[in-house]
Amino acid sequence: MATSNYHKIIDKLDAFINKYYKNLIIKGLLYLFLVSLSLFILLAISEYFGHFNSMIRTIFFYTYLLFFLVLLVRFLLIPILGLMRISKHLNHQQASKIIGKYFPEINDKLSNILQLSKIDNISTDQQKLIEAGIEQKSKNIQTFPILNIIDFRSNYRYAKYLLIPIGVILITWVSKPELLEQPTNRLFLFQQEFEKPQAFHVVILNKELLSYEKESFSLEVEVIGNELPDKLYIHYHKSRFLLEKESGNRFLYHFKNLRKSVDFTISDEADFKSKKYALIVYPKAKFNGFEIKIIPPKYTLMKENTLQNIGDIDVPIGSVVQWKIQTSHCDHIVVLKDADYIETENIDVNHFVFTDTIISNSKFKIYSSNKYIKNSDSISWAVQAIKDEYPQIRMEVIADSNNKNLLYFNGFIDDDYGFSALQLVIDGEKK
Repeated sequence: MATSNYHKIIDKLDAFINKYYKNLIIKGLLYLFLVSLSLFILLAISEYFGHFNSMIRTIFFYTYLLFFLVLLVRFLLIPILGLMRISKHLNHQQASKIIGKYFPEINDKLSNILQLSKIDNISTDQQKLIEAGIEQKSKNIQTFPILNIIDFRSNYRYAKYLLIPIGVILITWVSKPELLEQPTNRLFLFQQEFEKPQAFHVVILNKELLSYEKESFSLEVEVIGNELPDKLYIHYHKSRFLLEKESGNRFLYHFKNLRKSVDFTISDEADFKSKKYALIVYPKAKFNGFEIKIIPPKYTLMKENTLQNIGDIDVPIGSVVQWKIQTSHCDHIVVLKDADYIETENIDVNHFVFTDTIISNSKFKIYSSNKYIKNSDSISWAVQAIKDEYPQIRMEVIADSNNKNLLYFNGFIDDDYGFSALQLVIDGEKK
């Protein structure tokens, strides 16, 4: 059920709804920038004078981010979705109520038109009467400037307010840029620690803050500024230590027998406190122990033997010896036998195996390495190859005192690994 004037009214309502949401988007955009810029200026100035720690700046950052997202959704995203008719949006009946507040004389007529257009299941005569009524009411309403209710120029007042934070930012950027630049940088890098501006600042002279496990490290610090402190302290592991003063503006501190990486800050006797520094301590590849398995040649009839953490060993020549090496923080090992390389096998993390057949006296040396330092630990030992000596036989012949033709043989036989048989062979001429 519709008439030409009714369609015109519906088109006007659709145009009104579109303009309504466009106005909300303009207003929301201005409001978003006004509030977010004002809050940004407030936080930046607070950080500039307060110079807060990392935890407070983290709260500031995420609070601002959350506040900005809420404003973005509430004042910009929701109107955009309404304009696109994606989410819940203003319908014709709701639009008519808004229009009715500005034009009370057509409020009832407009609502009545929308209600009449929804009537179904009526007779032909009733339908003609309703269409005539809709046509008459629609014709009267068309003369009212519905779209003029929404005036984009009403948003000028927000634009005027927006000029205030923009002006503050521009003036500050020209006259004193550090007032916003420095705190902005610290707020975005909220996880880092920054030195509070002082009459001096410290400079770490070491090219790299790197050391290795169980080694010492000398930290060199230089103080630059108009007012130099007499004493400097280093803070780490919940303790404070005095730095050694080398000259007027140079200080030194010795880390001894380092075990792990150290986070530290530097302070003076007043309120100066540096940012947090990190001395990285790389682990050394080292040997924790080893196991030696000795497999003698079969002819020796000796059993296999396993030794723990034994260095120099003596084994029968021809023995197969297997070494199992336990390490820590080790990526690979190098095994040298009398200056020749022996191939090793990495059976799992920090466990290495190599095998050698001993045919002569040999000297072994092993080096451990990782990605941080090469040949950081070494062990060496010697293997003595025991030769298989010939059997030794000693014998004497004793003649019988009563019978000269009767001889007795008495002797001794000795061998490294025993013997299985003994034969006496007599080679002589018959008489």
